[in-house]
Amino acid sequence: MDHIEEAVACALSPTADPALKQQATQYCEQVKASPDGWQSCLTLYIREPKSAPETRMFCLQVVEEVLMTRSNTLDESRLNYFRQTFMDYIQREFVNDGLDNTLSSEPSYLKNKFAHAVALLFRQTYLKSWPTFFTDMLSLIAALPQSSGKSNMKMVDLFLRILMSIDEEVVNTLTSRISSKEENSLNINIKDRMREQDVPRLANAWYELLTEYKERSLDFAEMLLRIVGVYVAWIDISLIVNERFVSLIYSFLMSSSIRNAAADCLTDIIKKGMKPLDKLQLISILGIVDVLQQIDLSVSLN
Repeated sequence: MDHIEEAVACALSPTADPALKQQATQYCEQVKASPDGWQSCLTLYIREPKSAPETRMFCLQVVEEVLMTRSNTLDESRLNYFRQTFMDYIQREFVNDGLDNTLSSEPSYLKNKFAHAVALLFRQTYLKSWPTFFTDMLSLIAALPQSSGKSNMKMVDLFLRILMSIDEEVVNTLTSRISSKEENSLNINIKDRMREQDVPRLANAWYELLTEYKERSLDFAEMLLRIVGVYVAWIDISLIVNERFVSLIYSFLMSSSIRNAAADCLTDIIKKGMKPLDKLQLISILGIVDVLQQIDLSVSLN
């Protein structure tokens, strides 16, 4: 593992000897291509004390590559190893270390990369060995005793990033890497299982978190509105278009600092594919014209 760390540092160093730099780059490529290089990289990524961010980024790239392009080489025991290692790391970094109720000091690009790796593992395991993925994750964001009922901010941050990555990998046809009928079928089956089993509890969690972070962090509220907007395209719209949820979304329109995000969310709701008569009924239920007349537009939307 020390060799990996040294090689990454040398390969990225602008002052390294060109010959050594080439050797280091070749070594990094060998690690990526080796059958078990991902295990060393996963161990290095979670190690304490933490390696340099550049090294950890490389490690996640190796892990991603295996989960994306060589998943057929991962038997059940290896997938379980991924799951246990990820969950142990999440427990340590985002749950146990989240008791102070502050955001993780990890760079955003590392949090996004790790969330993407978790989403890739979800795609490989949700239908078979990890049907409790969402209940497991939601249990980790539950209120902390020492925070008067507030959710764990570190874990909420990670979970929202994971949800966005799941959309990219499974749901969004513009960004998902579908290369075969089998992969397309897998994505469809995952969405069907999510609709049947987990989307109702996710929608309830979004509502509860939006209610909390409306007062606590508008950045989180904005991310939640974005998630509602991307998921509403394929879930049961009644989970979102109901009195309590729509009233909450409309309340964000009254705040100039988050109005754009709320408007985008409402736009996504209205854009949902529906029969013409159903769409007219949706617009009528939302009562958008009446709500817009109540907004103080003297404050710029930009």
